[in-house]
Amino acid sequence: MRNVAPATDYYKEAHDMKITPTIAKRKLNSAISAVSDVSWMYSKDPESDFTRERKLPMNSMLHMLLKFSGKSLQSELSAFYSPPGKTYRRIPTKSAFTQQRQKLLWEGCYTLFRTFTDSLPCLSLFEGYRLLACDGSSVCIPRNKKEEKYSIVTKEGYRAYNMLNINGLYDVMNRIYVDAVIDPGAQRREIAALITMVNHLDHPESSIVLADRGYESFRTISHLIESTVKFVIRAKDLDSNGFLHTLHLPPEGEIDIDVNKILTHSRRRIYENDDRYVWVHRRVFDLWDSDEKYSIHFRLVRIKLDDGNYECLVTNLPRDKFSMKKLKNFIT
Repeated sequence: MRNVAPATDYYKEAHDMKITPTIAKRKLNSAISAVSDVSWMYSKDPESDFTRERKLPMNSMLHMLLKFSGKSLQSELSAFYSPPGKTYRRIPTKSAFTQQRQKLLWEGCYTLFRTFTDSLPCLSLFEGYRLLACDGSSVCIPRNKKEEKYSIVTKEGYRAYNMLNINGLYDVMNRIYVDAVIDPGAQRREIAALITMVNHLDHPESSIVLADRGYESFRTISHLIESTVKFVIRAKDLDSNGFLHTLHLPPEGEIDIDVNKILTHSRRRIYENDDRYVWVHRRVFDLWDSDEKYSIHFRLVRIKLDDGNYECLVTNLPRDKFSMKKLKNFIT
């Protein structure tokens, strides 16, 4: 587990900065230049790709990809190289663009994304923390028969289509995407994507991750605790089929308790009627210690809403700073 550092000092200097469109554009151009300067790292063939002077060096490729607006490729090339009111430049062919585009590895675009967003300051914080919301969405993309792993067939005899799953980590107060994980459409791994994105955070102890139902699991909680990030995860109620029903707590009224359990994949310990143990399948949990069990500790808050329903929150926020009342105001 990482050493936990105070969460109040990291973003102090950011409050004195202001981001204007001019500054944002300058930071983006700087990020593009940083990636282009090491183009060999993001080329399929580092010894030859993007090494000669061409009309489409990596710098221009990245600028052009960011400016694409859904038009035909020829229209995009014309708009980039000969915009209205500008001096005419010879436009590369569509074939030349396609060949250059195939030389660029996806890691180059991801590095550009992280380099740019990491350069933007956090002007707004909540109780000294950065609020990061995680969610996923499926997106249909143009049909490409060669991309079989992105191909979806809903029913035999129906035409296939291409789809991908985008999982994002979004700074809700500063309106910045911090990270993203893209998977093939048939592969939904939201929990694994969240764990990956949290592990990419430079200062996890200075962030609060917010996640909706569907992310609640012992695996999610354990990885977030190990990363030292703070979190608030909505969970299904205690009498539902969610993971909280294994805790055997009375599903009545509001509660704010500390949960201390020992996870195990051994049925034998469960049969001993020891309520300290909770059985989880080996395949859905991956942090077993040498004794093949794992101690987990978190805070469970059950809040009654104004409409009479209850909301369950799984968190590791300290009770002295984040009371039940503050958490209720936070989610409503």
